Amino acid sequence: MRYRILLSLLLLATTCVPAQSVVPDTLAVSSSIDQVTVYLEGAQVQRTATVALPGGRTAVVLEGLSAVLDPASVQVTPVAADVLLLGVTHRLHYPELPEETAAESSIYTQIEEVLADRRRLETEAAILQEEEAVLRANRDLTGSQTGVDAADLERGIAYHRERIAVIKRTYLAISDSLIANQQRREELQGQLAELGQSYQAPATAEVVVLLESDRAREVRLQLTYLVDNAGWVPEYDVRVDDISQPIDLRYHARVFQQTREDWTDVRLSLSTGDPTAAAEVPELRTWRLRNGGLPPRYEEAKKKPGVKDLARVSGKVVEVDGMPLIGAAVIVIGTAVGTVTDMDGNFSLELPEGAEELEVSYTGFNTKQVPISGEKLTIVLDDNGLQLDEVVVVGYGTKNTLAGAVRGVTNRFKRQRSKQDNAPPPPVPTQVRRRATTASFDIELPYTIPSDGQPRRVEIKQYAIPAEYRHFAVPKRSEVVYLSAIIRDWEQYDLLSGKLQLFFEGTYLGASQLEVEQTADSLQLSLGRDAGVVVTRRPNENFRRRGGLFGGRRVVSRGYDIAVRNTKQQAIRLTVLDQVPISGQGNIEVEAELPPAAGLDEESGLLTWQLDLPPNTERELSFGYVVRYPVNEQVYVE
Repeated sequence: MRYRILLSLLLLATTCVPAQSVVPDTLAVSSSIDQVTVYLEGAQVQRTATVALPGGRTAVVLEGLSAVLDPASVQVTPVAADVLLLGVTHRLHYPELPEETAAESSIYTQIEEVLADRRRLETEAAILQEEEAVLRANRDLTGSQTGVDAADLERGIAYHRERIAVIKRTYLAISDSLIANQQRREELQGQLAELGQSYQAPATAEVVVLLESDRAREVRLQLTYLVDNAGWVPEYDVRVDDISQPIDLRYHARVFQQTREDWTDVRLSLSTGDPTAAAEVPELRTWRLRNGGLPPRYEEAKKKPGVKDLARVSGKVVEVDGMPLIGAAVIVIGTAVGTVTDMDGNFSLELPEGAEELEVSYTGFNTKQVPISGEKLTIVLDDNGLQLDEVVVVGYGTKNTLAGAVRGVTNRFKRQRSKQDNAPPPPVPTQVRRRATTASFDIELPYTIPSDGQPRRVEIKQYAIPAEYRHFAVPKRSEVVYLSAIIRDWEQYDLLSGKLQLFFEGTYLGASQLEVEQTADSLQLSLGRDAGVVVTRRPNENFRRRGGLFGGRRVVSRGYDIAVRNTKQQAIRLTVLDQVPISGQGNIEVEAELPPAAGLDEESGLLTWQLDLPPNTERELSFGYVVRYPVNEQVYVE
């Protein structure tokens, strides 16, 4: 029987729904996406459709929806007060295949023969794989209790080497046959495509809406549903052109989606909420103390599977030249979960909770650890130069000599810094809606986000944020002055943790990270070094000449001069930090000699100057300290 007949029967069984009451009319209509609410993980898609109801009871089939939508999230709302919604049903739809012609029938027969030959080759390879596994599991030729004489050991090694070599050569022959088999199958499928057929048709989803109306009318339907494999990541451009002006903060998002339907010219709303996160308050169980009893244990609340919580990973293991590796071991690090690659080098694994990395190994190749970064992986292993005959005898056992050096790995996806335009584009109109626990940014210009998984930049908001600019210097550590911007009441801007691109006076400073979870009443942004403010620190020789021996105690004096110069055209506020030592034991005395402007924290010895420097001005700061300690002790005073 033809595969097409089997496929048609399977599709018929899959799409059949329980019989309901007979409806007089069935209307198939298309809908369009007009709005998408994108969450940090996942998205809600809103579609609209216009239906001409004939009156009475009608089944409306909304066609062409994403096959990966969450059926439990489907909601349909008729925009008409006197139209009854009687039921909503979700189902998958597979395009019907037309009747096959004589030419198509011949191609299908050849495809069946190719598939049968492939199954035979895979069976032969599986048998060889089992034999190889047995040989490798019994490489210890001595056994666990008794030894083996030299002649038997030599014969065992020769047999082991010979069989492994035969298996490898047979693997190569099977691999070549499978490649030819795959090429033939692709050729036949190409011929089928030329005849207008598709061997595999992608599925779509349909939503059947049962409506009842007392008369003929035109009704608009609104359909919403949730999809995974979508989300957004906040990013920021921070520009400071003049420290007398507010910060120019550009808030934007990297929006991605792979939902099998393109979002074309839709209204986007970016929400700070996460529908996959647990929304219920956790409960505590009664803790009863008993002899040997354990306290209650609680599991962390689980989220729905999403982009970052993969349930399965699949991929391909290949050599550097792209040839597949048959029988390579793929293990989830830290677990016993694993598999081996098939004849095409492909693998598929169910992932346990918390899986992060895979370990991939194959005889004669360097073992590789790979992070689980997506649902599909291509893993390239490097040949380590180990030959099959590189087996040496150690005592009465054997071991493989690991010849060759580990080769370097070059990242083909190097991130390149793009040239930043000093004149940013005008902001996009955006409305901010705040709720009790979330905020939403409604973008007023339409956007197109294709279903390719690639992030698209979406402008959210531009803020002119009042900031307090402060310069900081720690000349004892470095004669460099740093500029920071301190933002008060930052919560009103609905900021999330994300990447920062910093620009100061038209110069790109680099990238930083905004961590709003760790901030308090103010948000401090480091804007990097400011070469327009100069600080130097030098020892004061007058202090050094003071001191000596008095009453069996040594007296040592140290002092320093700090010069501060503001070469900028604006006034600045500069905080200078230094320190004096503090006594660590009772017979050591420290006396600080400080000017009135210096603040001293007596517990830590930290010195602080808060300076307001007009443009093109210079200030001199001096401080010193005197240390007294017994002459028979060694104390380092600087």
